[in-house]
Amino acid sequence: LKISGEALMGDQGYGLHPPTVERIAQEVKSVHDMGVEVCMVIGGGNIFRGLQGSAQGMERTTADYMGMLATVMNALAMQSALEGLGVFCRVISAIRMDEVAEPYIRRRAVRHLEKKRVCIFAAGTGNPYFTTDTAATLRASEMACEAIFKGTKVDGVYDKDPVKHDDAVRFDNVSYDEVLAHDPRHEGALRALVALLQDVRDYDRAIEMSRRLAKLGADLRDVPSEAELLVKSAEAAHAEGRSDVARKALKRALRKDRDLVAAWIALGEIEAERGRTKAALAAWSKVPTLDRKAGARVYARLEATYAAADRARDFETYLEKLIEERPDDRDARIALARALAARGASDEALTQLRAAIEADPDDPEALMVTGRILLAEGREGEAAKAHTELLDVLERRRPLRRHEALS
Repeated sequence: LKISGEALMGDQGYGLHPPTVERIAQEVKSVHDMGVEVCMVIGGGNIFRGLQGSAQGMERTTADYMGMLATVMNALAMQSALEGLGVFCRVISAIRMDEVAEPYIRRRAVRHLEKKRVCIFAAGTGNPYFTTDTAATLRASEMACEAIFKGTKVDGVYDKDPVKHDDAVRFDNVSYDEVLAHDPRHEGALRALVALLQDVRDYDRAIEMSRRLAKLGADLRDVPSEAELLVKSAEAAHAEGRSDVARKALKRALRKDRDLVAAWIALGEIEAERGRTKAALAAWSKVPTLDRKAGARVYARLEATYAAADRARDFETYLEKLIEERPDDRDARIALARALAARGASDEALTQLRAAIEADPDDPEALMVTGRILLAEGREGEAAKAHTELLDVLERRRPLRRHEALS
């Protein structure tokens, strides 16, 4: 439950109105008595609002911290009212003030909920420039809440402050497009639309929104690039059987970003389906040179395509060249070992695997492939040793069970 500080004023113009605080506490108690786990975030606008202080010439960070202290005062008032009604609760502050509130520790807060205590989160997120609405959504996510309710002094979302403007228009529903019509530079709406449009596979509009974000100079680290969106568009078109459309989208993506691994992989798939073996091999061969870790995603495709073209030894030559350039490329060595073993060159395969294991003794895949080759060769004693080493590696990498981690 998010409550604005102004909701605690009642008919007063400032501060706390005890009967109003008690009335809200009674409502919280009625829900708590139903067995619902309740978290609360309370604003501080009835005492001090950081933005107003900043507008009057106060340094913004200082003003926001003063606003956070106001939220702590309101949280303590609500705690007092709830405990007066017999409801156990805890005030948990994002800013340490140990004499009056607990510091925010998520696991401890979850434990309070499990013990049927109401958690009142105070001091916002603990950072300036963030509203208590943001704090409410953050804490709701961290606590795995199933719903967020907001109690404020107005009954909805308006195009301007209804207290100050009689002609303010109330919105029953607001779409991102309406937000952008009101404010074309609204970064939050643009970001949300990029994500939403991807979900509904409207990639053309998602690209348009990402371009608008770029023009704003926004931080795009968490937003797919135009090239990445084109790849997603191509994958969707390919899945629908529109290979020509998919191929064109991938070509566009690669014109924008020649190093985009996903585009080369998808293009290779389409070229292979079209019977363009040479083009498919060229596309997939690009991948390990751009990202060696992505090589494992294409080596099986390359091997099968070379074999279908009766050029299996060319695949080995390709891998040998990669290894010559990058001796520590374990994925290339393992792929080469598989190819060598498939044509009966087991000793050469084991040589490659020993080099991979020497570089990383805890490489489970290299140990597994080694064991399989040795078994196929009838060298059971050596195979058993390789599998024992594999089991040791897996045991060391095993994630701790919960009781082990807690101990």
